Amino acid sequence: MVVHGQRLQEGWSPKRILVPTIGMVAAKHSAKIAFSIASSGEEEVIIPNVVVEDESIWRYETHIDGFERLGIAHQIVEELRKLGELNSVITLTDVRVGRDPETVILDVVTKERVDLIILGTAIRPGSDRLFLGPGVERILNNAPCPVIVVNSS
Repeated sequence: MVVHGQRLQEGWSPKRILVPTIGMVAAKHSAKIAFSIASSGEEEVIIPNVVVEDESIWRYETHIDGFERLGIAHQIVEELRKLGELNSVITLTDVRVGRDPETVILDVVTKERVDLIILGTAIRPGSDRLFLGPGVERILNNAPCPVIVVNSS
């Protein structure tokens, strides 16, 4: 687990937690952590999925068109919303289209006044340096709130 953030006030407790997902097991693990943090019933967990905007997805020759990708995105966030509901946690879903997931996620964090981001990833050891990937590192470096990165591998 990697935790990144600024010094917090004593007694700080996140009220709005963001758990981005693309439907992988790592996001489910992250969501479970968010649901356990949001145990008082006053917190909200926001589950966004970003459908990458690509000119080719709107053309007929692609195998999965844009509308199908949006449908899949809604199914992915709905699965985690139901899991949150089973844990008695207020869980909001958000499907957006954008050029890159990191920009959209950081925009949601700012607009929704998110207090904590929990990112799931599958980190594989490959060297002495921890490499989380450019997307995760961009969020870590630019998020205005603390970020927890959870490894599912």
